[in-house]
Amino acid sequence: MFQRVRKGTDTFSVVTMQFMAIVLIALLVSRIAAGAGERLGLMDHPDARKQHQGATPLTGGIAVFVTLLVGTFALGIPPY
Repeated sequence: MFQRVRKGTDTFSVVTMQFMAIVLIALLVSRIAAGAGERLGLMDHPDARKQHQGATPLTGGIAVFVTLLVGTFALGIPPY
């Protein structure tokens, strides 16, 4: 998707745009994963040994994995 750089194009601007696209994907995927965690009841509730004040969705790892996968394919990096 992003791997082709035109001749005469500034490499810094291409890399910056790729980075910004991946950050936007990460924000979108994390919001979707948090909402799905709430709907499915995948929440971590505070107790005596935990520091958070409210219920926290347990789907953050899924969001990180999906963002890594999408970013890898978007940049044209082979997954091996």
